[in-house]
Amino acid sequence: MKKILFFLLLTLQLGVFAQVDTLRGPHGGRIHSYMDYRIEMVGCNDYLEIYLYNKVMDPLNNYGVLGDVKFYYPNEVYSSSPLVPYGADGFTAQDTFADLLQQPSHDELCRAGAYREV
Repeated sequence: MKKILFFLLLTLQLGVFAQVDTLRGPHGGRIHSYMDYRIEMVGCNDYLEIYLYNKVMDPLNNYGVLGDVKFYYPNEVYSSSPLVPYGADGFTAQDTFADLLQQPSHDELCRAGAYREV
């Protein structure tokens, strides 16, 4: 089955969750832009909720979208988690190092990549 790159790579610092609000999404998470897409990421206890939107903030259906999230921590330690569909337009990804997620440093990065199968 042919795979088309749907969504490239998003890089964000997890430290922004603790900083002053700039733009909040419909689910209360921070909005990040990448090309013509918007991504809302909501940090929960031991997982992330991720929602995809077009440039005017219309939700994108998650049907057929696959991907993963990599959580990067100090000392070159990282964990990876698959994106699991959540509702019609969201995903969840579990963080195996939940204690670090709750008190992130500015050096920690989260990268989410996704693509749509057609």
